[in-house]
Amino acid sequence: MPGRGAPQRVVSNAPQMSTTPLDQMSIVRRALFLSVIERYALIGLGLASYVLVARLLTPHEIGIYSVTAALVGVVHVIRDFGVSSYLIQEQDLGPERRDTALGMSLVTGSVLFVAVFSVAPIVASLYGDHRMTSILRVVSLNLLLLPFCGIALSLLRREMRFGQLLWVNILAAVVGFVVTIGLAAYQGGPESLAWGIVACNAVTAVGAWWAVPASERPRRPRLVEWKHLTRFGRQHTLAGVVVSVSMDMNDLVVGKVLGFAPVAILSRAQGLMQLFHRDLMGAVRNVAYPAFASAFRNGESLETSYVRSYGLVIGLAWPFYGFLALYPLEILRLLAGPQWDAAVPYVTVFAAAGAVIAMATLTQTLVMAMGRVDLASQADLIVALIRVVLAVLAAVLLRDLMAVAIALLLSYLVAVPIFYLFKQRCQPNDWSALARQSVRSLAVTGICLLAPAAVSLAVGLNRTQPLPLTQFLAVCLMALAGWVAAVKLCRHPIALEPAYQKVLNRIFKLRSV
Repeated sequence: MPGRGAPQRVVSNAPQMSTTPLDQMSIVRRALFLSVIERYALIGLGLASYVLVARLLTPHEIGIYSVTAALVGVVHVIRDFGVSSYLIQEQDLGPERRDTALGMSLVTGSVLFVAVFSVAPIVASLYGDHRMTSILRVVSLNLLLLPFCGIALSLLRREMRFGQLLWVNILAAVVGFVVTIGLAAYQGGPESLAWGIVACNAVTAVGAWWAVPASERPRRPRLVEWKHLTRFGRQHTLAGVVVSVSMDMNDLVVGKVLGFAPVAILSRAQGLMQLFHRDLMGAVRNVAYPAFASAFRNGESLETSYVRSYGLVIGLAWPFYGFLALYPLEILRLLAGPQWDAAVPYVTVFAAAGAVIAMATLTQTLVMAMGRVDLASQADLIVALIRVVLAVLAAVLLRDLMAVAIALLLSYLVAVPIFYLFKQRCQPNDWSALARQSVRSLAVTGICLLAPAAVSLAVGLNRTQPLPLTQFLAVCLMALAGWVAAVKLCRHPIALEPAYQKVLNRIFKLRSV
């Protein structure tokens, strides 16, 4: 692994099949296409689960699970110990290092399972709800399953086998969905969410392990290369723990100070932001990380690819978040029902936060792909500490949910320049190219939201009753048509994407750009 100086490239002596930049781009585009298809299927299942769970469970029950998941989230970072990223990024991944990855994962997973299972009653008494004991113990089962999930999925992503990932993840998501909704419908309470995750991970572990070719799987758990893995994992884990705590601090502190129902309110509002930031961008990051890592191993320049990826991301993100900010009531009412109207004021703040962080969502991906885990960890630590301080101050001192939401927005505003400063240290930023992409994406956003904004202003931004469904769908179609036209008019990089051209030609029967 490279040290703190300039990153070193390892040149393999093994014979390799030569690929042109065009071939490589085709491989990446196909992988991205499959990853997006997978992500859209998962988003569809996630939305269906979101809609049904919001009606089957109370805000208090969802809040209990959210706090429990936040607590276990920190443990999962320790359990992973950077193994997933290590398997994708490591340039010389021999059998002994794969075996060590499995051995380390099983040891940490087993130890942490026993610890979480044992302390569950203590945590439940701290929050004053005995149901957290059983939920924590159910969720802790994932610590025994995830070593197999994480290693198999990482090996598939390393070789960009997104076809296998597609069916494995969709099958697992379907099983998890059925278990969650089935148990919730039969008064399973918040435990239904926990069992759904366990079922999903169990299917993923079996399916992904089977999908990895036998020659590429770990042969048996060993620890022979533990020092090499530890050099990578210790920095990654320290930063990951702080980042996990900072991301979950809202749930942890709000749950303790203000109660479980406010946690659920914030979770519903932030969940709409996560539809893009976590769910859709998860598909992009899944492809970008191995693609950047492969390009770096081959000695290719990364900034051109990064700038282009940046343009594609914000060209989608800014219109999405702009529309979300204009129609929070309609979207939340459609997805979650009227019992969650209290979350509407926070949706706009989270939409602004999502639009901000979209500008830096791939910086850490690039830095990690270049092997600079030290820089990525330092940036994550600084940003995470800022987020923790702001979240605690807002929740404990102000005791106000809106202050907690604004604290997240402020942390993202600070995070963007920090991430770019650290990226500059290993890959210089092409500021003029980034600015051009930003201007084009801003123009696309303004054009596509012009008509929807006029409608929203006409009916009142602070309306308490949503638009009728037919009118809201008409507004959605206006925004989509405006986006398609704006991308072409502004000559946005999205217009050059084969997928965009195919969709445009099929729907509107136009010639390729």
